[in-house]
Amino acid sequence: MDRDFLSDREGLLHTLELLTGSYHHAGPNDLPATLSESGLGPRATLDTLAPIVLGGAACLGGARAFAHMDPPTPWITWATTLWNASLNQNLLHPATSPAARDIEQRVVQWLASFFGMTGGHMTAGSTLANLTALWAARECAGVKEVVA
Repeated sequence: MDRDFLSDREGLLHTLELLTGSYHHAGPNDLPATLSESGLGPRATLDTLAPIVLGGAACLGGARAFAHMDPPTPWITWATTLWNASLNQNLLHPATSPAARDIEQRVVQWLASFFGMTGGHMTAGSTLANLTALWAARECAGVKEVVA
């Protein structure tokens, strides 16, 4: 297996250091004009992108930020997203995510009763949640056409 796909403790610690650093805004023009055939490598890529991505991002979780379409996420979300990305879980089939599917079923069981429901499923984001809700409403009401 390619070692870039294996866990790298030092690389992850470096990433956290970059994440908690302070950056002046850099822009895409600060990227190299050309890319070498061998690329930059993981660490150099992070070092190159950190000032651009982290320095140029809107701080939606800041004390002066109002809620936005993409609300701020608590740090535990970063951890669970990292876990998911490292394991490449897909809830589509039990063989690809046995633990995640069990957790999803339990969380749905916990939450469904708050909404007068007996079941459901998790979605990856608000757009998919809205489309799923429209589909479910159409199916429950026997509607043949939805206009949005």
